[in-house]
Amino acid sequence: MIQFILGFFAVCVILALVMSLIAKPGKNQVKTWKAYTTKDGKTGIVYTGLVDKDKLELDKNLETAYKTALQGTDKAKALAAGRAYYRNLRGINYSVNDEAVIGNDIAAMRSE
Repeated sequence: MIQFILGFFAVCVILALVMSLIAKPGKNQVKTWKAYTTKDGKTGIVYTGLVDKDKLELDKNLETAYKTALQGTDKAKALAAGRAYYRNLRGINYSVNDEAVIGNDIAAMRSE
């Protein structure tokens, strides 16, 4: 029974991989890939799916706004930009850790 389940799982994984590779993006979509490196130094690339071009542009704009705010001295502006960036990036998975990262970034900002 376990061999059947493992075999079925393997077939599903292979089918999902094949489908992801032959998926055709819509008019306003792009295929996205992510590079990774493991702790032991191995690298690879993973297909992450089809993403809306407008979402990618919004991600870049929010990241730019956050980085620009961190270069200035207005900590309230940097906090708002950081929260907007991480909420957009994480969605429902926005966490206390994101607030800590933003807090550390703001603490490292230059003072007026």
